[in-house]
Amino acid sequence: MEAIPTVVDILLDRPPVISEIAEGAAVLPGSFVVSEEALLVIIFGKHKPGGSLPFELPSSMAAGRSQKPELPHDSAATLFPFGYGLTKC
Repeated sequence: MEAIPTVVDILLDRPPVISEIAEGAAVLPGSFVVSEEALLVIIFGKHKPGGSLPFELPSSMAAGRSQKPELPHDSAATLFPFGYGLTKC
């Protein structure tokens, strides 16, 4: 049986630990409160997505706990670094 590609939208209200989710997802958009309609427009290619991370995403809870809350990019082990993204808006 062929695997079905999985799209997982991650709400980025704070830096989540998503290592296991990222491994299994074919598409992993991150958003800051977006409507379902707007997300589907992007997923189905009717509008080009853009943006970059304003903070890094840690690779584990231990890496996240070791970060200083006032710094957006001081983790020793990142999954996605500060500024990662498709394009700058």
